[in-house]
Amino acid sequence: MTIETFLTNYWNDIQKAIDTQDATGLNLYFADDAVYKFRTNEGMIEVDVKEMKQSTLGYKEIQDAPVVVERIEKLADGKYLTIVHSSVENKPYFVTSFFTLDDGKIVKLEEYYGDF
Repeated sequence: MTIETFLTNYWNDIQKAIDTQDATGLNLYFADDAVYKFRTNEGMIEVDVKEMKQSTLGYKEIQDAPVVVERIEKLADGKYLTIVHSSVENKPYFVTSFFTLDDGKIVKLEEYYGDF
């Protein structure tokens, strides 16, 4: 499987987790000690990957459009960038994600959210 397929499948499974309210399929993507960070007004926040997966489920009632992968780019040293977009409560938004992969698993994921 190519990295592009892996990352596209990841985002498809994020959408599936939202739709089915079951995030167990996301376990396949993350290393046991994976790190997840996202940007807030206060700076970068690190949360447990389990918490990230659980919070993803909260979008079911407010998501108006499915997640669409706009772009996948290979960076350096096992790092990749994805840009996806969706809509929540009729407000389009995008997510820029930086993935660090090792041995076919996500070991670090940093995300930045924005609106159009």
